[in-house]
Amino acid sequence: MGSWIAEEAVVSTQSTGGQRAHDKKRDLIRSVRAELTAEIEGDLNRAPDPTDYVTTKQHYQNMHPEYPAVEHETTRAHNYLTDQPETFWHGQLGGKAMPGLTNVAKAGNPFHKDAKFSTPLSDPRTHVAQA
Repeated sequence: MGSWIAEEAVVSTQSTGGQRAHDKKRDLIRSVRAELTAEIEGDLNRAPDPTDYVTTKQHYQNMHPEYPAVEHETTRAHNYLTDQPETFWHGQLGGKAMPGLTNVAKAGNPFHKDAKFSTPLSDPRTHVAQA
């Protein structure tokens, strides 16, 4: 009977030692997991960065501050309500008659209706007197 108690004590010692090692391993895994979880949650739940209201233009102007702003001189007074753009055709139609175009009665209204395009060629009104 004495040998049986000694064998059981050895078996129980070995089983509890294995369980303790298993518990230590499980506790180590849980502590590492808790550290990693705290680190990840801290990174994900950090305070947002302050809002940057700098536009792209302002960003590049701040990178190159040595370029001064260009101030243009006013050559003449402008009225945006009456001024018209100066184009090639506007200059050509300004009081001159161009060959092959309809007669321009007014320089301010060059695109008025003209009967020359709709009058047939056989009509006697279309013949020009030879000088």
